Amino acid sequence: MDLFFLMSVLFQVLKRHWFNLSAFLFLMGCSVPDWNDLNPFSDDTGPTITTNIDQISIGVLSGVNDEWPVLIELVRVDQEILIEKLLGINAQQWFDGERNSFRLANPQTILNSWEVVSGTTLEPEILNEPDDYGGVLFCGFIENSPPPQRVVEYGNVHITVEESECIINRI
Repeated sequence: MDLFFLMSVLFQVLKRHWFNLSAFLFLMGCSVPDWNDLNPFSDDTGPTITTNIDQISIGVLSGVNDEWPVLIELVRVDQEILIEKLLGINAQQWFDGERNSFRLANPQTILNSWEVVSGTTLEPEILNEPDDYGGVLFCGFIENSPPPQRVVEYGNVHITVEESECIINRI
C-alpha cells in the first residue's frame, strides 16, 4: 500500500511540473562534460602550431649504437599542449608502449617511423605534412637515449644520428 501511495504522489508531481522537469533534464543534458576532458593525453585547447616539413632525410654515422639499429620516430600533432606532453615523455617510455596510448588518445597524431643502421643514409622522404602540425623527434638507442626534441625546422630537414644523439638540421 505504501508503494502505491508513493507512486501516486510521484505521478501527481510529475503531472503538475512536467514542463519544469523536462526543462531541468534538458539543461542537465547540455551540461554533460566532454569525455575528452577525462582523457589524460587529449586536449583540444591551446593555439595551433606550425612546423611545415616538406621532406626528411636521415644519415647515421658508422659505429653508432654498437651496430644495432636506431629507432627514430617523428610525431606530429596539431596542439601546443600535446607537444608539451610529448616532450615530457622519455624515449624509453615512448618506445616501450607510451606511443600506443598517446595515439589512441589522439587519433589525429601523424607518426613517421624509421629503423636505421650504422653507416647508412636514407634518401629524402616527402612527408605531405599539414601546415598546422608541430613535431617532436624521438631517437631510441640501446642505452642512454636522448630526450625528445621539438622540431622547429621547416622545409627540407636532415637528421644526423651520432653516437648518443640525433641532430636536426634544415637543409
